[in-house]
Amino acid sequence: MLRFPSKGQKPRNIMLVVLAIFVLVYALSVYLASQGTLRRPTSRSPTIAQQLSNSPFADVVFEWDPEKVLKSKDFTRDEMKRELPAFLDAWRRRPLASNSGGMGFHHQLMLWFATRRVQPKLIVESGMKSGATTWLLREAAPNAAIISFDPNIQRDWVKVKGVEYLVGPNFVDLLKYPWDAVSAELKRSALILIDDHQAALPRLEGLLAAGFGGSFVVFDDN
Repeated sequence: MLRFPSKGQKPRNIMLVVLAIFVLVYALSVYLASQGTLRRPTSRSPTIAQQLSNSPFADVVFEWDPEKVLKSKDFTRDEMKRELPAFLDAWRRRPLASNSGGMGFHHQLMLWFATRRVQPKLIVESGMKSGATTWLLREAAPNAAIISFDPNIQRDWVKVKGVEYLVGPNFVDLLKYPWDAVSAELKRSALILIDDHQAALPRLEGLLAAGFGGSFVVFDDN
């Protein structure tokens, strides 16, 4: 039994016990290794990088150069600064003062800028939570069609006019939606926000198969 030292007493005994336990564990591991009980794995599972290299998105993952993107004429710091006042105005008018468990100020700023920059005709949101981000997307792209997916809905969620909601009892998974009924033009111009705590690669593969090649996909997981 270990006991915390009383006030003014030096924790010498505790340190000795901890040291003794460490020595015993080390000695046991050396013994087990010598007996062949502990062995190093002879083969390793494929790394994430190896899996990605065999996927349709290998060029995006391995050839994307952040420095080129940030320095390109299509994505500049000055452009972001110009968008800041409009974002701050929207932020002050947000319907939920707190978005606990969802996007905060910085993530919403980047999503705002991406949406304003892309100007999508269709926005797909997988993972809606309280609807705060849906509201922001509508503010950033007032003329875009928006489809939001979430198996759960919060008690006081924000409902945005003109959004197609597949939430709660009406939930349909993102990849099971009848995307064939959506025009190819809309899908090519789409901005897709995925914040649904699901594996990223199957999502990307499913979207590609559904005809979203050329669209923009944003992943966010707080």
